Amino acid sequence: MGNVFNFISDSTKKYGLQDCKIAGIYYDDPAKTNMARYAVGFLIEKDHILRFEGLKDIIKKDFQMLDLKRTKTIVAHFPIRAGSLSYALSAIKVYPAFKKRVHFCLQSGAVEIYHGQKVIATHFPLENLDQFRPQ
Repeated sequence: MGNVFNFISDSTKKYGLQDCKIAGIYYDDPAKTNMARYAVGFLIEKDHILRFEGLKDIIKKDFQMLDLKRTKTIVAHFPIRAGSLSYALSAIKVYPAFKKRVHFCLQSGAVEIYHGQKVIATHFPLENLDQFRPQ
């Protein structure tokens, strides 16, 4: 995964979108597989629309676009305190905690949004589930 994140980080810098958050959709429960399917990219938010529109055709050469609808989610925030180890610890801690506390059943992919080097926000969708399944 490190190489994928490096590619995305380098790409956002190349496009002048380095302030975009990196995000991943993880389609499988990490407790049930060693080879989880995922899609990783960066978020284009309202502040980025004007810059993005001018670069859209160039970006499409490197990335596929996925337009996510506003969706109600359950979210957990996990601090990044141990460098790259925090990313693994987040998955190990967050998924089982949701299953145990809210009897949550993963019906689609979970979305992780990386807020710089500070926090991982893991979103478990409660609606629009098809957009969070493998495309």
